[in-house]
Amino acid sequence: MDELLQEFVNDAQEHLATIEQDLLAIEDQGASADKELINKVLRAAHSIKGGSGFFGLVHVKDLAHGAETVLDLMRGDKMTPNAEVVNVLLGAFDTLRTMLDDPENSAQVETTGLMTSLSELTAPAHPPEHKTSLSEHQTFDSPLGPVTLSKLDVERARQDKHSIYLIECDLVEDVERKGEDIYALFDSVWASSELLDCTVNDQAVGTLEEALHHRVPLQLVIATMLDKELISTLFHDLELQRIHLLLDADADEAEEQAAPAPSAAPAPAPPATEPASTGKSEPESERTSPPAAASSSADDTLRVSVKLLEDLMNLAGELVLSRNQLRTAVAMDDRHLLSSVDQRINQVTAELQDVIMQTRLQPMGNVFARFPRVVRDLSRSLGKQVDLEINGKEVALDKTLIEGLSDPLTHLVRNGVDHGLETEAERQQKGKPATGQLRIEARYEAGQAVVEIADDGKGLDPDALAASAVRKGLITQESVPGMSVPDKQALIFTPGFSTAEQVTDVSGRGVGMDVVKTNLDRLGGQVEIHSEVGKGSTFRIKLPLTLAIIPSLIISVENERFAIPQANIEELLRLRPEEVSKQLEIVGDSEVLLLRDRVLPLIRFTDVLGIVPTYQAPDGERREFDRRVRLADRRSPKSPLEPGAAGQGDRSSDAAPGDEEAVPRRGGERRRAAASAVEIAIITTGTLSYALAVGAFHDTEEVVVKPLGRRLKHLHEYSGATILGDGTVALILDMAGLSAKAGVVSVSGSLRAAELAAQAEKRRLQDVHWLLLFHNTPDEPCALPLDTVQRIERIQPEQVRYFGKQRTMQYRGGSLPLVSIADVTGSGDLDNASNLIVLVSRVAGREVGLLGTLPVDVVQSQAIIDQRTHRQPGIAGSTLIQERTVFLADLHELVTTLHPDWDDTPPEIKQNRAESNLSILLAEDSDFFRAQVKKYLEEDGYTVLAAPDGEAAWSLLLDNLDAVRIVVTDIEMPRLNGLDLAKRIRNDGRTSSLPIIAVTSLAGNEDIARGKAAGIDHYQVKLDREQLLGRVREFSH
Repeated sequence: MDELLQEFVNDAQEHLATIEQDLLAIEDQGASADKELINKVLRAAHSIKGGSGFFGLVHVKDLAHGAETVLDLMRGDKMTPNAEVVNVLLGAFDTLRTMLDDPENSAQVETTGLMTSLSELTAPAHPPEHKTSLSEHQTFDSPLGPVTLSKLDVERARQDKHSIYLIECDLVEDVERKGEDIYALFDSVWASSELLDCTVNDQAVGTLEEALHHRVPLQLVIATMLDKELISTLFHDLELQRIHLLLDADADEAEEQAAPAPSAAPAPAPPATEPASTGKSEPESERTSPPAAASSSADDTLRVSVKLLEDLMNLAGELVLSRNQLRTAVAMDDRHLLSSVDQRINQVTAELQDVIMQTRLQPMGNVFARFPRVVRDLSRSLGKQVDLEINGKEVALDKTLIEGLSDPLTHLVRNGVDHGLETEAERQQKGKPATGQLRIEARYEAGQAVVEIADDGKGLDPDALAASAVRKGLITQESVPGMSVPDKQALIFTPGFSTAEQVTDVSGRGVGMDVVKTNLDRLGGQVEIHSEVGKGSTFRIKLPLTLAIIPSLIISVENERFAIPQANIEELLRLRPEEVSKQLEIVGDSEVLLLRDRVLPLIRFTDVLGIVPTYQAPDGERREFDRRVRLADRRSPKSPLEPGAAGQGDRSSDAAPGDEEAVPRRGGERRRAAASAVEIAIITTGTLSYALAVGAFHDTEEVVVKPLGRRLKHLHEYSGATILGDGTVALILDMAGLSAKAGVVSVSGSLRAAELAAQAEKRRLQDVHWLLLFHNTPDEPCALPLDTVQRIERIQPEQVRYFGKQRTMQYRGGSLPLVSIADVTGSGDLDNASNLIVLVSRVAGREVGLLGTLPVDVVQSQAIIDQRTHRQPGIAGSTLIQERTVFLADLHELVTTLHPDWDDTPPEIKQNRAESNLSILLAEDSDFFRAQVKKYLEEDGYTVLAAPDGEAAWSLLLDNLDAVRIVVTDIEMPRLNGLDLAKRIRNDGRTSSLPIIAVTSLAGNEDIARGKAAGIDHYQVKLDREQLLGRVREFSH
């Protein structure tokens, strides 16, 4: 019986799972409600009534019967499904759900008020002479004793011309031994009849000593149009004498075998409260989601597709075959076969893992199904009109995530309706539609699930949030000026925070949003806020697809390994020793990382673990204690973790504790070994991003999450443990807990951080170029723009042929002219060098080779170019790379100086260009590159108008509308960048047709796509003179 009861509860819960949505749809349709939808809900109530009667759950049966009666009146158009009716039905089914969560104690649940409300709903639909039948019963005589039925059921059967039968059968003899299924039997009954009552004779079952009798008598009372013979067939040839007629539909009322019993006392009236049908004074939102009992069957069962089970069986078979092959390979010591079997096992295991994970996936619709009810009840109680839009119900997540998302999403939805959306009057004053919009959407994005809750309401006012937090004592007034807008918006996740002016049933207690963040942190999720005052807010939640197996990055710190969930990793950095001093600084008492235009708090993982950090010694053979308190500091005399170490040995004695100036360094960075580079992971968790300095990065792995033991459970910086491929155990980091333990706070709002961010942004705007380094002589490192070099050839001195002062070499079936920097500078002699190389480029329409010597290297440089100190023919300037002065070669100038006759532009064309009133507008913020590009264009006969930024270029363009024919612009510039300049040119009818060429170091596919969208016609790499002039000539014709 326990298994049968569990099966009934599971079946009933499935019915109840969709009833709420169906009732809300019926309410929306009103008088024209879909009859099939009403029938669906009616059948669900009927099934619950019949099954509960079978198991003796009298209170469940009575409540389901009352709901069924109301639904029957709706189906017969005797009752309109308005909000009041649906309120009562929703309450009834909520209570049924609670009772079925714990069926053994269902009688303890109070149902008197609901039964009265259901009776009050049905009373107006009956004539006066029938109203007493709602609380009366009628008794029939039968060979098995008196049978008592609701008088309403009897009257309905008579009106429908149905006969009423009492059927006696035995679950053992008539069902089990005939190979039938009890639920299949009930399905057949429900399909052809109305089940009025169902009881099991417990006393007839007997005691344990009498168990050999194996009797489970069952009595059913049905109303049906079938005769006895058909009923016998329905019950698998049941003897006719066990089918008893109680009411004959064709007989005259006087011939009925009924004897009315004394009327049962009417159900007692509830205490003096408003009827449930008013739907106004009760806090409806408080009962939108009845709490499930701890023993809810839903936690122990999961519906799985048959196809998935078949796939699992097939893969299990494949695994057995692979195991047998593995045994054979081991026995034969066949390495080739072992390798083949290993690949097969890997493939089958991966497929098996995927299918098993799919069995745990549940659609987001399981969570979203509750929100129409939540929004309906809450909007009614608040007097607001809300239009709810739900998308992405089919997006599937792990069952654990689905269950854990329920509360956070409910809080966000309630918060959106209560705090986010305005009242009808407020919206009309702002010129908004009276009905507010609330959107809930789920989708897949970059290997994660994203859930958004968006509204078109007030939005989050950061200043108002900060003021409320100050009033509640959550932050100080002094900290407000240094807070950024995201910092102020994130205050809503602080425990105790609320903007409600008074405490109500809906809000104002300062709980809810902190629960959202806490629960999402536990699920490995992140929440982002995007809000605009007056236009609305969007809360975006990012979640892993499963918690059982998660992709992770394995890191190590002083030979200890840990796993970081990839969902929390934004990017990885490797800072070379010489870069540490540039990108690590100190703000207040916190160490920070300068990452482009961002300032991120930095956590050194060794500090969190309490491990003494080490670094690679310059000799590369040993590691030494790192005496720095911070990575941004110089080394202190002794590590603060060593006995006797000074607490702040790295700071000057007169440095104030809160001084925000960076700690000065006495000298350059001394750790030059590559192994002393700093590995940093940029971590995002919730609304906080920070940098985590670790020892080393290793491979990424899909790790199986194991729970922590009782000795580690209190450590919030760890979310679990895993066993790696080599058998070692690694702790899985909880990135939110780690930041909390380290006391990380956002530093983006401080004045020092703003200054550092501005400096970082200024450095970012400096042009980044790839340079090819080579040597003119061992002491003269030189560089060429990498994009101008077609090929590098290593040659022997005897390959160089001399014709007077000219050099050539055989190259691809022809003769390649050779030049060297020494030809114009007079420095160095390459004729007898043993490590010669030739850099092949194109100048003036022909190939030419630049002689140099090894070694060569490719570097990315953002250094400032000095165009005065070392300027001479063939040398455009110099720069500092890896602490050495490097000469930047101008190959075109070098060649044209040595071979003036190579100029491919006739003098008369240059003259015509110079005399015409046609100009090229050049926008470039770098003095060096502006001068170089201008020189290229002027040498070819063009008139150039140069500007240091986009704003100045726009002003020049407006002043010379008749003269400018082409615009050449850099992309990264202050004030107005190249993309915005291009958009401005395209949007102005006077300039919209001008050709625009971008000269930049940002020439990736994404950069080109953004440029095309802005209106740029062509992307050109800086300092590639031939390509630039060719494109300018094309556009000028």
